[in-house]
Amino acid sequence: MLSVSALSDVPIAYIDEDVDIASAPSLRGLLRAASEGHDGLVVSFERCRYCDVSGIGILLEFQRKFGARFAVVVTREAPFRRVLNALGLLNTLDVFESVESAVARVHSTSGQKHTQSERRVTS
Repeated sequence: MLSVSALSDVPIAYIDEDVDIASAPSLRGLLRAASEGHDGLVVSFERCRYCDVSGIGILLEFQRKFGARFAVVVTREAPFRRVLNALGLLNTLDVFESVESAVARVHSTSGQKHTQSERRVTS
């Protein structure tokens, strides 16, 4: 379900399977383990086709924990991006189209939360 790597000392969690209410508790535990000892996290949904509200709730939980040092990667074509857009979450989560741009954003921040005007999100 999850593989982890790092780039510029930022952990990157790759979600490889669909996320639903049955898999969400495992996802939460795996993201906690991936981020342990770090002050930021990137979660890539590039390989994930589906994520329901239980998974979205976990993303919001980690966004509250890490603030500007949390980013989500969802390609422009991904159905999950349309879900985030429909829920108005592209302006709540830092959503990027590539792991490299997400890591650069997380790496460049010093833990402060940012305003909506600083977000680099397109729908």
